[in-house]
Amino acid sequence: LDRLSGRRRIDALGVVVENLTPGLARELAVETSGILVQRVDPRGKAARFGLQPGDVIIELNGRRVASADELEEAWQQSNRELRLIVSRGGRLLMIRSTP
Repeated sequence: LDRLSGRRRIDALGVVVENLTPGLARELAVETSGILVQRVDPRGKAARFGLQPGDVIIELNGRRVASADELEEAWQQSNRELRLIVSRGGRLLMIRSTP
């Protein structure tokens, strides 16, 4: 998609994500860095994990992720249970799943 805006598709997860900039964080009223989930393929792994558009992914397996590149790298290094920390509607959620 668009590398300059930080928006891109991660096919292995079945999502389109966007890097969370300070302006976007203000607009969404979130006080954190992370990656905004724009779209979720209903047949993809992210949908099976329970990710939804509008979620902000903060951590994957204890590793903070602040860009789509970091998320994809952390995902590729995972071969065990996944632990995602996600901000949704002002609340932090932990999502666990197997790869």
